[in-house]
Amino acid sequence: MKDIFLMFAPGRYPVLALVTVLFGSLPSHAEEFIYELDAVRDVDVSAGIDLDLRCGDTDSLRVEADSEDAFEFSNREGSLRLSRAGQGWFSSWFDSADPISAQVVVRSLPKSFAVSSGAIAHITDCEIKRGDVAADISSGSRMRMVDTDGDIRRLSVRASSGAGFAMNGKLDLQQADLTVSSGGSVSLADDVIVQELIVGISSGAFVDACGAREAVSGRISSGGSLSVGTDAKIQELESSSGGRVRTDC
Repeated sequence: MKDIFLMFAPGRYPVLALVTVLFGSLPSHAEEFIYELDAVRDVDVSAGIDLDLRCGDTDSLRVEADSEDAFEFSNREGSLRLSRAGQGWFSSWFDSADPISAQVVVRSLPKSFAVSSGAIAHITDCEIKRGDVAADISSGSRMRMVDTDGDIRRLSVRASSGAGFAMNGKLDLQQADLTVSSGGSVSLADDVIVQELIVGISSGAFVDACGAREAVSGRISSGGSLSVGTDAKIQELESSSGGRVRTDC
C-alpha cells in the first residue's frame, strides 16, 4: 500500500514531499516519510534517534516512525535538527520506546554534528578535501564515521558522559583536538593519520589514536588514558591523578 502526496507551500519550505509506505520489514505500524532538504551545514540529532547519513547527489531526509507526529525536525539556514516530538532538545526520551530512524543524504559532509541523549549517528561514504569537522557527543550517544576519505584540516571532538566517537577510513588529519571526559571515548583507526594531536582526557575517559605521527600534547587526569603509536612524539603532555599514556598500539 502506497500513498504519495506532494504539497507546495510558501516560505522556507517550498517543496515538501511526503511519501507514506508500509513495509513488512519496518517496525509494526511504522511509516516512511520523505522530505527534500536545503543544503545542510550542521546536524543536531537527539532523544534516541538512530541516524544514518551518507554523501550523494541530493539533499533529502527519510524518517521511519509510527507517525509524522512522533518526531520533530527543522531545516533552516543550513542547520538540520531532529528529535522525538514533545521531548524538547534537552529532555529525556525514555518515555517513548517506539524506534525512530532517519536516513539523510547530503551533497557534502556537514561541518558540525551534535549528538545527544542516547542518539546514534552513523556517517559514511563521504570525501573531505581540506575541510574542518566538529562533533559534540554526550549522554550515552554514539557517532561513527566510516568509509570516509580525504584530508581534514582540523577535527574537533568533544565526548562526555559515556558518549563515544569512532572514525576509520583513509584520512589525513592535520590536527585533531579531542576533549573527552566522564567515561567518554574516542577511537581513531590506524589508517587515520594524525599530524598533530591535542588531548584533554579526564574522569575515566580514553582515546585511541594509533595513527598519531607527530606532536602529541595536552593533559590526562583522573584515570583518563591515551594510546598512541610508537611514531608519536610526546610533547608537553601533562599527566596527573592516575592519567596514563601508552605508546604501543
